[in-house]
Amino acid sequence: MEWENTIYFYFLVFFPASVCYWYARFLDGKLNVSVHRFVNIVQLLSILSLACWVLFSNLHLIKGNTMYSGWSGTNITNYFWIHFDTQTQSIFSGVITRNTGIFLEAPMYAYTLLCALYAELFISDEHRMPVIIILLITLVTTFSTTGIIFGVLAVAYYIIRRHVTHISPVGIVMVTIVAGVSLWVIKSALSSKTGSTSATLRNDDLHAGMIAWMKHPFFGNGFNNMHVIHSSMAAWRLKDGSVGALGFTSGVLKILSDGGIYLFVAYFLPLFSFFSTALTQSKTKEKLVGLILLLATMVITFVPYSPLTMYLISFFYVYYFLDNKQSEQSLRISVKE
Repeated sequence: MEWENTIYFYFLVFFPASVCYWYARFLDGKLNVSVHRFVNIVQLLSILSLACWVLFSNLHLIKGNTMYSGWSGTNITNYFWIHFDTQTQSIFSGVITRNTGIFLEAPMYAYTLLCALYAELFISDEHRMPVIIILLITLVTTFSTTGIIFGVLAVAYYIIRRHVTHISPVGIVMVTIVAGVSLWVIKSALSSKTGSTSATLRNDDLHAGMIAWMKHPFFGNGFNNMHVIHSSMAAWRLKDGSVGALGFTSGVLKILSDGGIYLFVAYFLPLFSFFSTALTQSKTKEKLVGLILLLATMVITFVPYSPLTMYLISFFYVYYFLDNKQSEQSLRISVKE
């Protein structure tokens, strides 16, 4: 009940407040400034988490405090309440702590990092390479398959796109190296998950989510009704009963199961509206790539009711429904102003 009340707060208070905030930034022509500030905040969190992850989580320079997590039902470690060890990852016949920063789990942290990376690559006019590198390194330390794959793809596209207009031997070498490294990283990330429990859970989540949605495809099964999804899961997951076994990973199927096509349209209409517009305007091709990556990230990550998702959706409602041309001009204003 407490979690449901929190979600109601996000819908009824946080989302309208976010719309008002972005609209105010639209009126004063500082949309890009706000996006820039968001990236800077995530960058600071990245630097802090990297330092704590190396010094505390791995080198164990200090001993953290143990606390109970009601979300996962397990004990976790916190360091001065600015960094938390919540998950581990098996790698090279050993176990390493995943960098989750101040978040409950690595996928949620990776989602936040990806949003900041997309903003820096496809919206910001500066494309600050130090920021991009920091965000990408932090993504790797989360050991999130989604974060690594989409992070590498986004950066690889940016580098290739940057050199494609400057045909030169150096550019060709850069493109070749980046493409090769990207494929290797993606292959390694996929092979580490193939056949694992994580892959099995994701496949069953897709199956359970589709079955739950098709029961009431237009208006859904009711807000936050996880019982319908759980009833469609594999028997071994229901028998296990743990948070890890019963957790759900697909945000889009959660939306479809809860509110059907009605809620789905409310979420994604502004994004699809921009998608159709960007296909016919060459100047927005870069943002189109970023939008495709964001949509793909949201499809395979469980983030439908997170504050960041609400924040992003409110941005798209203001940006693409009020006045596209003026919003585009507002977004191009230098962040130095």
